[in-house]
Amino acid sequence: MMAAIPLRLDATRTFHEAIGAEVGAGSQVASKGFVTFGSTFGGTTWSRVTALSNTGAVLATWTDVRTNNNTSADRELPAGTRSVTVEGQSDNDGTRPWASVWCIR
Repeated sequence: MMAAIPLRLDATRTFHEAIGAEVGAGSQVASKGFVTFGSTFGGTTWSRVTALSNTGAVLATWTDVRTNNNTSADRELPAGTRSVTVEGQSDNDGTRPWASVWCIR
């Protein structure tokens, strides 16, 4: 299973988005999951990528991850994750940052 995280960049090329992602710890959906993020046509600084529990508790945070043109990074989501937030800024107007969550049953 894979779900894209729609990123809407504002006038300063920054974004802050979230998506549901149910992984491990009693999940009927997936035993393991990952968040993958990157960019094309330029670089992106991912200021914060966060895995949250069903109560909003922070389970993991990855800060200041840099993806350059045509590169990506991925992080395994901890058990109990129920949503993922991504925040960052792209280098220029042509840069296309992207992010997705994928899970293994």
